[in-house]
Amino acid sequence: MIKRLYRLPERLRILLLDLRLFIRTFGWTQGIPAKVKAMVCERFLPRGETYLLRWDRSSHFVSLRAGTSDLRVFKQLRLRNELAGLLSQDSARFVLDGGANIGLSTLLFAERYNAARILCVEPDPENVRMLRKNVMHLGSRVRIVEGAIWNRSTNLEIENPGDESWAFRVKESPSGSIVAYGITDLVSAADDSTGFDLVKLDIEGSERSVFLGNLDWLESVSLLGIELHDWLIPGCRDSVARVLTPAVWQEIQSGEYTVFTRTTITS
Repeated sequence: MIKRLYRLPERLRILLLDLRLFIRTFGWTQGIPAKVKAMVCERFLPRGETYLLRWDRSSHFVSLRAGTSDLRVFKQLRLRNELAGLLSQDSARFVLDGGANIGLSTLLFAERYNAARILCVEPDPENVRMLRKNVMHLGSRVRIVEGAIWNRSTNLEIENPGDESWAFRVKESPSGSIVAYGITDLVSAADDSTGFDLVKLDIEGSERSVFLGNLDWLESVSLLGIELHDWLIPGCRDSVARVLTPAVWQEIQSGEYTVFTRTTITS
């Protein structure tokens, strides 16, 4: 079946592979209408206008923005399950969703770890607006911080405001309008002395800064997933590798995420 698909014209092949993912996730009766709705909304709605798309096989839908990267992220996380490596623990108590975007990763964490609290950090106001909408039903389990993640508390500015919101990169600036937080600061603000046990970082190259210092927060972490961005900011992988050594952490790849599982218990 797959070999025959690759002989088709490119656009038709992509369409059929996409349809296959929708059907695999939602079944025939829900998957086909979901795919058609996504195509129609992306084709005909004005850029930025929101529409609802099926999230599961029951009655839960998520809000996406037409003409943006939202549908791409939906396919990445929901249809291709690229967060699988971070959904492998038996349980999680306190999750940091760093670079939460519009909340799709948060929804997956909430489904898999139904007793966990989740702290979402996202610097883009429009993304935060969508994030609030998509996780509203989770109530007090989710707390949202509008800001960026860095190795300490400081101010930042977006250095590529003309790019897609999912690819925003930030840099330090005394006059920057974005408040940045060290992960240790986030733990303290959450009034949780035991810290995060699961951390996801998709922060467009800021991981290079995060792993340069102030790493006390790592002591409580058992599972950590990072989307590394060396193609944006050289040195990201090296910065992480100096800290997450094979003697303590086992590394696997899960889609675009590099996932580290602690193998040595912190004394």
